[in-house]
Amino acid sequence: MSTTDEVQVDTRDVVRLMMQYCSENGLQKTFDALKAETGITMDTVPDKAAFLESIRNGHWDTVLRALSQMTLPAEKLYDLYEHIIAELVELRETDLARRLLRETNVIHHMLVRDPIRHTQLEQMVNSPFFDTKTAYKNTTKEARRATICASLATEVSTVQPNRLLSLLNQALLYQRQAGTLPTSHQFDLFKGSAVQQVDDCEIHPSRSVQSIKFGDKTYAEVAAFSPDGEYFITGSSDGFLEVWDIESGKIRLDLPYQKSDNFMMHSSGILSMAFSTGSELLASGSVDGQIRVWRPKTGALVKKFEKPHEKGITALHFTHDSSQIISCSFDGVIRLHGLKSGKLLKEYRGHTSYVNDITIDETGTKLLSCSSDGSCKIWDIRSMDLLSSFTPPATIGDPPSCYRVAPIASSGTQLFAICSRTSHVNIINLKGQLVDTLRSGKRDGGELVAFAVSPKREWLYCVGEDKLLYCFNLLKKNLEHTLMISEKDVIGLVHHPHRNCVATWGQDACVRFWVPSE
Repeated sequence: MSTTDEVQVDTRDVVRLMMQYCSENGLQKTFDALKAETGITMDTVPDKAAFLESIRNGHWDTVLRALSQMTLPAEKLYDLYEHIIAELVELRETDLARRLLRETNVIHHMLVRDPIRHTQLEQMVNSPFFDTKTAYKNTTKEARRATICASLATEVSTVQPNRLLSLLNQALLYQRQAGTLPTSHQFDLFKGSAVQQVDDCEIHPSRSVQSIKFGDKTYAEVAAFSPDGEYFITGSSDGFLEVWDIESGKIRLDLPYQKSDNFMMHSSGILSMAFSTGSELLASGSVDGQIRVWRPKTGALVKKFEKPHEKGITALHFTHDSSQIISCSFDGVIRLHGLKSGKLLKEYRGHTSYVNDITIDETGTKLLSCSSDGSCKIWDIRSMDLLSSFTPPATIGDPPSCYRVAPIASSGTQLFAICSRTSHVNIINLKGQLVDTLRSGKRDGGELVAFAVSPKREWLYCVGEDKLLYCFNLLKKNLEHTLMISEKDVIGLVHHPHRNCVATWGQDACVRFWVPSE
């Protein structure tokens, strides 16, 4: 035992736990492979009393089956096998006695180690007469059984069944009580995370089930689910990046860095976040124009980009292979950065005002951007050429600002939704052509400020200045449901990657999670 709270575990015991699991679940080949490779044996029986009773009653098939998984002292095994052969000879089962004499490893070992004893045993098997005193060492059969029983009783022990699973369950329960384990009832022991629920059918939300309340002096500026659903992270106005348990609405303390108050953070407010494709990395952008890349699992800072923009970072996006990061800013410029080198690789100029959002097409070769200048532009990522530009039609005056752009699916054709400060959403193709329009039906006070697309791209959820959530069915191309979600202005929303769950946040310093009716 060390001087700390850590308990030292013998690695041989770990192997024995695995061997017990294999034995109990019929994995005999795996059991034999572990035994052969490690040289470790269990030397246990499920029920010691029953095992010893089998010896006293001469149930040798049961005894030998149990001993096949053990390594016992040679002399005690010699005594056992010698006695079993003697009983077989007494019962005139000479053929079976000869098989044990010729085919078992224990008797072969006796031939090498104690050839005289082996010769005497062979003579007993081949003799036409059975001498009880010689066979049972000048005592009775029952007394000899009792002697062997007492000898083996000191070598075998009993362990509880399912010991491996029992220990794992106890460890998980302890971690849950300590607050270091997600509250989900199902847990992926191999990955070390909660099992992700996957909803087969997409249904629009209609009720709030949980919320996260921030303090009086801070609120969430941005939030994101990781692509694998493992993390929900908020970026707040005070510069903190926090990982939450959406079931309880509390900070996840199963992440050691958060339990010890070593949070991921910037020196100024967070404006944007993006996960890598595999969820291993998180990029965050702040008001002061900095970009940082983290590992959410450990909280480690992977890369820090000093002043990649002169003004706040409004959006971030990893390339498909997660080797590069694309950023846009209030400075009106889009830039491509190498994650490993930290260097600026490309720059896309053409917008005349803030660039509010960016996304990449399915091929990873085209970049879409939308700006407060009222346009959505499509770029060739490699050549930096401007391929096309779309400006939503203005009802009165200048074109409205474009706030959000995201891919949606439609019959194999790549289509994109654009959210402008209007009461409708425009759908365009990669040529910058208007394909369709989804309308909220409001003329005044219903300007849409943000949206999120469902995982299967069957629904488009928009929030408006009227604090309503608009649920558009992309298959039917109509508005199916509206829902009041806040008393104060809503800043943004995001959809869970696998579940019918939408998170919204706003100036009421609260994040709410919305799901369908039960």
